[in-house]
Amino acid sequence: MEPAKPPVDSSRLAQALKYLGGLDIDPVNVLRRAGLNLPTAEQVAGVPNFVGPGADIKGMMDDTREGSAAVMRGDLLGALGGYGSAAMAIPMMALPGTVAGVKKGVGVVADADNLADALKRMGIRVERKGSGLSDSQYLNVSHGENPDLRVRIADHQIPPTYERSHGVPDFEIGHGYIPETGVSGENAWLDVLDGISKRTGVTPPDDLAKLIASDKAAYQAEVAARAAQKQAASNSSAQKRANVSELVSSMPAEEREYWRQAIESTAGRKSARSRMVAAFTEKYGQQPVFDLFK
Repeated sequence: MEPAKPPVDSSRLAQALKYLGGLDIDPVNVLRRAGLNLPTAEQVAGVPNFVGPGADIKGMMDDTREGSAAVMRGDLLGALGGYGSAAMAIPMMALPGTVAGVKKGVGVVADADNLADALKRMGIRVERKGSGLSDSQYLNVSHGENPDLRVRIADHQIPPTYERSHGVPDFEIGHGYIPETGVSGENAWLDVLDGISKRTGVTPPDDLAKLIASDKAAYQAEVAARAAQKQAASNSSAQKRANVSELVSSMPAEEREYWRQAIESTAGRKSARSRMVAAFTEKYGQQPVFDLFK
């Protein structure tokens, strides 16, 4: 008879796992900081995701996420399994020194540098810190009697447990993802700078104001271009419908009835419908608009 296993102190274990789940952790960056020369997602692009370092990194990320998800479900054994599997992946990821010095978070750090420097030039107090476990950067911004503002700049979504513990940031810049309540893309820090300027009532220096205005103009031009493309497509569709409507109106009744029956009989039959459309297009030089034959 096997001896009874000692009971697990689930309360302490739960507290420890809850702490792990609440950290803003990017496990790959933790290992980079520890000295392992790991590639970025961009550098393993094109490598099959079931072999090589890409598979090890993906597996570790998935195991870590599963561990955090298990914590949230209250599944202590599942959490240990997830975190344990992630730890076992570490020795599988030692790679030759071919990508030294390349960091996925360089855009995060650059945005944090630009934003912090700009705010200091505006006379706004900035306290900056990194997460220590990922490339995420946090700025605590304060000015006069205004409430402090918190900025998060990261290359991954904020973990739900971390968000519950520390709250939602006032501003968030995402690299490689679009924050639910933030901004993403090139020069996103200028959007945040403009937002902080409005919240604090502090006007940026002329050079920064020109940068903000230029960025807004470029964005508005992009929006206008997309709207124009959409309108052009809409106009083209409307013109196509008008042309087919005119064609249908000029058809003899028997010919119109023939195509109505053809459309009705091929409904739900993809290959037959395709042949019917091809025959109509070959005969009249344009595709049919089905509801015009009802």
